[in-house]
Amino acid sequence: MKLIYLSIICYGLMSAASGQSIHAVTVAINQPDPCEVLKSDLSSIKIYPNPVSAFLTIENLPDEYKITLFNAIGQKLIPVMNQFSGGKINVEGMPEGVYFLHIMTREGVRLHKIKIQKP
Repeated sequence: MKLIYLSIICYGLMSAASGQSIHAVTVAINQPDPCEVLKSDLSSIKIYPNPVSAFLTIENLPDEYKITLFNAIGQKLIPVMNQFSGGKINVEGMPEGVYFLHIMTREGVRLHKIKIQKP
C-alpha cells in the first residue's frame, strides 16, 4: 500500500472587515500501489509451450480468473474464455507473431509474452 497525502485548500469570507480566510486540510489516503499488484506471487501458474503452434496450456489457475489475449500493438483479441477449454487455448487459426496473455486473479495480475510460431 502506498500512502498519498492530499492537501485541500478552502477559501471563504470570515467577515467584511477581515477579508478572505484560507483553511488548509491535509488528508492521508491509502491507495494500492499498481506495482505491488504486479509483484503478487502468481508463479504457480504454468503457461507452456512457448513458442506455441497449436494449443497453449495454462495450469494451476485459481477458481476466479480472467484471461485476455492482446496482440503486439495492444489490441484485445478473441474472447479467450470462448477458446479456453480444459486448460488449453487454441491458437491454430492465429497468425504468427508476439502476443501478450493477461491473467487477472484475486491475488494479482500476470502478463506473459507468447510467441505463436507455425511448424
